[in-house]
Amino acid sequence: LATISNTFFFNRSSAIWGGEYTLAHNTGKSLLTYGLEGNSQQRHQVKMRWTLLKNYTVAVQAQQLERQYRSALADGRTYKVDGYVIEPTLTWLLQSHFRITGGYKLDRRDNAAVLGGERALIQSLNLDARSTWNALGTVQARFTYADIQYTGQANTSLSFVMLDALQKGKNWLWYVNWDRRLSKGIELSLEYEGRKPGRNPVIHTGRMSIRALL
Repeated sequence: LATISNTFFFNRSSAIWGGEYTLAHNTGKSLLTYGLEGNSQQRHQVKMRWTLLKNYTVAVQAQQLERQYRSALADGRTYKVDGYVIEPTLTWLLQSHFRITGGYKLDRRDNAAVLGGERALIQSLNLDARSTWNALGTVQARFTYADIQYTGQANTSLSFVMLDALQKGKNWLWYVNWDRRLSKGIELSLEYEGRKPGRNPVIHTGRMSIRALL
């Protein structure tokens, strides 16, 4: 397993504008009883931000991705997916108490023609809000609507990679989290996550945790 990540910042300390470029590369191999399997991922990412007014910030993110998996068997699990992502966002900040971010994301992914040639086009609208108060703690809510077009077969290992565990068609995702410090060294966290992937029924997930800060 090897991981390399490098980030170059432009005008990082400026409150008006700034940017960054990231190159990340991950590789891994596993020796199994039937042969050697390996995976790799490479990502080029550029982020730019501009503060238009005192409380409004525009950001644009662009990525070029390459994912590969090589199976030791001829079982259809080998893939080489190339893709790109473009995501503009607008953030409104009310002092340090409340922040809301809205954005649009265009994600295109293509498997190599010799490995099946599957294609996925994911368009999503995202809304993220965060509120922090001394008496109530921190509340974060996130909502995502994703419309997915996919030419491959559903419920396969490749579709899981191409669609990020979502389904062809309309997908709805929502998430709420509440963190509050109960005492000097104790924090309570409540999480609720819901999703409706494609035509499948709604999936609800809830979590609660208590942390001791030493």
